[in-house]
Amino acid sequence: MNLYHLKYFVTLAKYEHYTLAAKELRITQPTLSNAIKSLETELGIQLFEKDGRNVKITRVGNNFLRHVTELLAILDLAITKAEKEGHGEGLVRLNLLRVLSNLVPHLARQFIDQNPEKNISFEFSNAHGLSGEMIKNVQNKKTDLAFCTKINVNDPSLSFVKIAEENIVLITSKDHPLAAKKAVNIFETLAYPQIWFSKKAGMRTIIDKITNDLNIRDSIGISLEVDEDETVAGLVAEGFGIAYIANNKVLNNYPLAILPIKNFDYKRSYYMVYRNDIYHAPVVEDFITYIKEVSL
Repeated sequence: MNLYHLKYFVTLAKYEHYTLAAKELRITQPTLSNAIKSLETELGIQLFEKDGRNVKITRVGNNFLRHVTELLAILDLAITKAEKEGHGEGLVRLNLLRVLSNLVPHLARQFIDQNPEKNISFEFSNAHGLSGEMIKNVQNKKTDLAFCTKINVNDPSLSFVKIAEENIVLITSKDHPLAAKKAVNIFETLAYPQIWFSKKAGMRTIIDKITNDLNIRDSIGISLEVDEDETVAGLVAEGFGIAYIANNKVLNNYPLAILPIKNFDYKRSYYMVYRNDIYHAPVVEDFITYIKEVSL
């Protein structure tokens, strides 16, 4: 069915006059007449009947008009939305770690403020709080971007852009024997049970590297393994163990001693992750470009 014929039909129904309808459509009257005849033949119904020098829409034509009007309104809305998206408007879907809940929304707000003429919105999700899950969501196109820790993923279709980094520190409860120190040597920590991140967490990759590099893994007693920074901090605050963790603002919510580690240059880096082998909506591409411009 020809879309133009439907639009011609709606216009003729509006005027019930071929000359006036053809004038508004900027086509010839024979072209309009042939289009209506073609539409009637295709549908097997009569849409208009003569009324002197004019025409009147039939009852079945009026029923058809109601549905066509609704259809064209939906189509116009879809076209308008697509055109706006083509000019950099629309939705950006992203996953983020909870520890980035200050930074990433701030970046999103700055991006919106820099584009006041555009209707831009964001969808934020924590995706169970695990970097691995977020990266899978990017791979499976369930989200446009992820802001998380870099996991060892052998996937050339993924791009990682570093956006921030934090020093790795030791945290203890306020009454722990190490809490009074200004800084600790990492070998001082080996005598105490530790809270570790689970193997599903991005931070675990960093801790594995630290303990392997320093050849201390076999000397550490792990009391618990959990997924997220908040859980680690809460357990440490209640005396279940000590922990190596990135020094982020989340720690300020708990009664902890936060201790630098001497002669220690390990950091936790955070990344924006996206697919580099697929089409992204212009608003997503614009946000990716913006993050690259303001990142480390």
